[in-house]
Amino acid sequence: MHLPDRQDTQAAIAEAPLSGWAASYPSFLVLVLLGVLYGSLYNSYRAYEIDNPWYLSFSYNFHINHITKDLFLNGIFPDGMGGTPVFGRLAALLQASILSHAGWMPFPAMFFSTALVLAGLFFWSRFLTQEGLSQKQSAAIILALGLTEPFVGMAERFRFEPFSFLLMALAFWLASLRGRQFTLLTCSLCLGLLALETEPAALLIFPGLLLYQLRSRQAEPVKVLYAATLAVLFFAMVYAYLHPDILTILQQTNWHRGSTQRQAGGFLRAYFLDRKRHLPELALILFAAWAYLSKRKQAPPLVRRMAEITGFTCVFSFLMNWPTPAYMIFFFPFFMVVAHWVLHSRPVWLLPAITMLLMLPQYAALAVINYHQGWRSDDIRQVAQAIQHSERLAGLDDSKIQIMGDYSLWFAHPQHYRALSRTTSGLVSGEQLFLCFDLPLRPLAMVDPIALYCPDLKAQIAVRELEKIEVRGHRLLLLAPL
Repeated sequence: MHLPDRQDTQAAIAEAPLSGWAASYPSFLVLVLLGVLYGSLYNSYRAYEIDNPWYLSFSYNFHINHITKDLFLNGIFPDGMGGTPVFGRLAALLQASILSHAGWMPFPAMFFSTALVLAGLFFWSRFLTQEGLSQKQSAAIILALGLTEPFVGMAERFRFEPFSFLLMALAFWLASLRGRQFTLLTCSLCLGLLALETEPAALLIFPGLLLYQLRSRQAEPVKVLYAATLAVLFFAMVYAYLHPDILTILQQTNWHRGSTQRQAGGFLRAYFLDRKRHLPELALILFAAWAYLSKRKQAPPLVRRMAEITGFTCVFSFLMNWPTPAYMIFFFPFFMVVAHWVLHSRPVWLLPAITMLLMLPQYAALAVINYHQGWRSDDIRQVAQAIQHSERLAGLDDSKIQIMGDYSLWFAHPQHYRALSRTTSGLVSGEQLFLCFDLPLRPLAMVDPIALYCPDLKAQIAVRELEKIEVRGHRLLLLAPL
């Protein structure tokens, strides 16, 4: 006679889980340690990360200006997100509701991203303990997970992945609870689909939840089908509310765009092969996959389901063909459970120790490279004051001014700010004020190659200098067209 899933897992993992929320102290301790790590890497992970002002501009323009297009870099869906025309409005509203009060500055934005990531890791640990792992084992898995670069990057950047991960973790936790199973299952699938509105890669969460449920011996396929139907109807209503203009947008979309951005292998290739520093991780993952397949019949049900969802995620990456390494946050949560079992769970901290040995030297190297780089709040305020002074010199109205400047300085004037970049160079004639550095920022490895500088601008349009300031050793020019 077969044991229930949770009992099967406990048979394979001898240490029984503690009960109650108060017994989650190992996970709480891990979350505190990860919070300290994420906080220490502020402005030391990637000093001039272009995604930070880019995604915040989506939220700002949608919430404040009611604009869904990408005015910052002139991106057009489906060649990327292209703003919030099809995806991201829920995340944009939540992000904007916080930053409208806390300030559109790097630190509050990073703090909010970190809080979402830590909340997601907590609910992922609750999911694992609900499935029969001990508190220490769950804490070890989320520590290993939180140390991986996709999770560190998710906490340090201001993209929409923290929303997707939190919804995914909540969805799997609800699906693992026992009691009013149909209600919990429906809510779980609703959250899984709601994550899809945040970004297209979150599409894999919903079939992952279905696979998780259908492979559970407690699940009744008919009830799963009913719950999925209700979840789809719920998502359709929410999506229609957030996107009342979706039919017009889809009719006007050029679906041939984005073909040049696609890359065979998708985010798996972008993470492991295009960034060679992750090859040791790839070798260990392939070894873990071989070890699992060689003894998969001995694996408890939870591990088998996590392995199946890991495989599905790999297939999804190849089907999607979109080279965004940030999407690896959908791969590692499931894989880490499999890796933990492959290591036989003893010693319990072996998995995070291996992850630490692989990842911490990379973060230390980034901290050295980014030392004394990036903008502090005082730097941003200095640039904001220079903008106001230049506006007075040029007789410009701050509420209507069109600014084009270095992408990293968006925080100094979020309203009507466009990045000076290769994708916006054809729009310089419509701008009233320019902010540019006379030389590329340092270190070059941390600066997006899409950025343009004063010599590039002057080659396109005649300008006059309004003001010149030094910002952390970099000379910034404020220019107006002649």
